[in-house]
Amino acid sequence: MKRKTFSKDEIASAFGKKMDAGEGNRILHLVHEQRLAGTIDEDIPGSHGSKTKALVWLRQRYPVDEEQAILQRLDREELRALDSQTHQGDSVYGNPVIDQIRKHNLARQAERDAKKAKAEAEGTSERQLAKSRAIAIQEKQVANRIVWYEKYRKIQEESGLKALPEMSFIRRVGPASLMAFAVISLCVIFAQNYTPPSRAARLFPGVPMAMATNDKCLRGLKLITYPI
Repeated sequence: MKRKTFSKDEIASAFGKKMDAGEGNRILHLVHEQRLAGTIDEDIPGSHGSKTKALVWLRQRYPVDEEQAILQRLDREELRALDSQTHQGDSVYGNPVIDQIRKHNLARQAERDAKKAKAEAEGTSERQLAKSRAIAIQEKQVANRIVWYEKYRKIQEESGLKALPEMSFIRRVGPASLMAFAVISLCVIFAQNYTPPSRAARLFPGVPMAMATNDKCLRGLKLITYPI
């Protein structure tokens, strides 16, 4: 984030409407500099508890790898300690301060590498598991297709048919056309000759005839399609 002057709306969203714009800008810039330097554990004079609000607001809008910044700060502090101890003289067995710092850095680096390797291994295992599941599903689908193909190939071989029988246009279309014509004709004849029953002859006189007819049709369809 380049150094900028935050607007009054941004200051209000970070601290509330009572915060002065100049003071809000000062706190935001100081907190962000601490994030970059890895020193967010240090207090800011005159912040009066506003540092936490500034930290939350900045993390939402200007993400920074704060953990890496803290590690770099620790490395710089260790280097400064190393420089201050270097001039104390080295014995034939080496400088104990340098050796201690070196061991600490090596141990911390080994811990980071172990965590990174573990995360990569877990991610790889999850990807492999998902891939294995997808392959298993695909193989099952292929096996089902093969079973289906073999079933109907056997039926074809038993029937002795080498190809579809040749049929004329009338033989292909005629039966379906006659059936459709018969159904439509019966519907027309029924509509022309239907006489509604009187109100006294109806089982439920209070129910409209259209509703009763639709209910009967739906019940009939349910009985027909239920075994399917």
